[in-house]
Amino acid sequence: MTMSSSRHNISHSTEIDAPAEEVWKCLLDFDDWKSWNKWTVLQPTKKESTRVSPVEQTGTDPVVLPGTKGKLHACFEGDDKNWKTYDFEFGTIIVNGIPVMKMAGEGRPIDSNQDTKAPSEEEGCYLLTWKGQVGPGGFLFSGHHTMRLEDVPVDGKKGQGKRKSKTKLIHEETFGGLLPMLGCGLPFAILNRNYRLMNEALKEHVEKKQQENGFN
Repeated sequence: MTMSSSRHNISHSTEIDAPAEEVWKCLLDFDDWKSWNKWTVLQPTKKESTRVSPVEQTGTDPVVLPGTKGKLHACFEGDDKNWKTYDFEFGTIIVNGIPVMKMAGEGRPIDSNQDTKAPSEEEGCYLLTWKGQVGPGGFLFSGHHTMRLEDVPVDGKKGQGKRKSKTKLIHEETFGGLLPMLGCGLPFAILNRNYRLMNEALKEHVEKKQQENGFN
């Protein structure tokens, strides 16, 4: 039993008053997540995090690859107490419509049976996914988490300046395995609430940064 439709699946959509590129920068700044996110912190394995083609990166923006593993720290009540830690692995990553491929050696693409062969998306689409499982093939539990950013044109002026678009954030998790089927494994109702709160917190965080940078 692997991924299957679950009554506990979660989906929330939020509009952020900032271009998708700017939201993406905040989303990938994992070291800063705890400044705005009281419920979830991602800690990728540092040695597996690197900058890689086909996506050109400038400055010190952090980049992770599909297949990068790490620890997910969860605080279900958002009170900085009783943090739980889970193993996770990054799945498909798309940056401005271009899928980031797992690489080997000196930037040579490698074939992989992971979900790293994502088709190209439209310009302005960003996607970050991660997954975790318990039991062989996720028999007991599996979760596939996605945060998708879509550039939304303002007055038909998409791509004509940093403040000419907003972002639609689509935040979802799909559960599979025996435990979710039985309603066990995680506090699903609390997670549903927390993912909505995460959206709202990211929106506030990004829009505050935009104001500080003079984009009112």
